[in-house]
Amino acid sequence: MGNNFLYQLSLSREVSIITLRDGDDVLPIAKGLIESGRTIMEVALRNETAVAAIKRIRREFPDALVGAGAINRSHQITLAHEVGAQFVATLGFSETMIAEARTREITILSGAAIPTDVIAGLDKGVSTFHFHPAGGLGGVPYLVSLSEAFPEAGFYVTGGISAKEVKPYLAIDNVIAVGRPA
Repeated sequence: MGNNFLYQLSLSREVSIITLRDGDDVLPIAKGLIESGRTIMEVALRNETAVAAIKRIRREFPDALVGAGAINRSHQITLAHEVGAQFVATLGFSETMIAEARTREITILSGAAIPTDVIAGLDKGVSTFHFHPAGGLGGVPYLVSLSEAFPEAGFYVTGGISAKEVKPYLAIDNVIAVGRPA
């Protein structure tokens, strides 16, 4: 799954991030995204509605690529895997989360905010990192510097990105995709 997902992500270059409140119905949102050609979705795993949403999207739209985001504990990776998530995007670097993702054979976009995170991830075999919250971490200028220091690393960028900033992020050579609210 890992290499195929990363390939699909690099082709799409866009991820729709779905954040749900308790009780929200995800299917109309997912249907609208798919009808508009946006088939890669990240559901922010912040409540039980989000957990159920991943399972519902996977069941109703099997060709969509659906992942869990806002992951900050390894047990969330297990939960995401159990409901059919195809990838996880973590909020920070954790050897425990990387190990859990490997055990579950689920692609991990490991959180990286500083060079130490990227070095540690590369040492653990991670090739693509989740740069979040991009706006709060210094935006395009900071990510350009980080990318130049680590040309072998890929970056999935989310958090605080305006519509006008999408193109500048995607112009960075090793940014493979940008995630924005659905």
